[in-house]
Amino acid sequence: MILHAPTARTRETADELVRYLESALRAQNKTDVRVMPPRMENEIRNFHFIIDGKFYSPTDNMHESLPASAEQNPFLNGFWQAKQDPIAYWLTHPSESAELPLIVANRLARFFASLLASPTPSFYVLVTHSGPMRAFLRYTFGIDPGEPEFCEAFQMNKRGVHYRGQHGAVL
Repeated sequence: MILHAPTARTRETADELVRYLESALRAQNKTDVRVMPPRMENEIRNFHFIIDGKFYSPTDNMHESLPASAEQNPFLNGFWQAKQDPIAYWLTHPSESAELPLIVANRLARFFASLLASPTPSFYVLVTHSGPMRAFLRYTFGIDPGEPEFCEAFQMNKRGVHYRGQHGAVL
């Protein structure tokens, strides 16, 4: 099953993964594996900015939808000016103007635990953004692993989290 965050970009990636997997399974004549249609999952969503009490998802074209007060927000200005790595800025500058990294990491950990607790064995592929992924890995391993490569993944099972040769416990 492929789950994706509630954005067009993650949905498109999930759709491509389904097409690729179905094609690969057909080519190998594997009829005992079923690929489910992609499903949107809110729990793996990106973190939010919080401006004037309203939540906004960080996107490349979000500036037009923000209130004028966003221009005066020190955290948002620092985030946008950190062009090399705005996610590292978010991880190291907790602010009331953004969903806290620990809250995001805990949200993902709870969701992952619910998947692992399922009585039906399944294999999941989750498509999300680097912010939630890095927040989760940072709290799992104690350090920010940096920006993942395009479509880089970590593996998780009941024994723990595996990423770039590291092994850590589920939060």
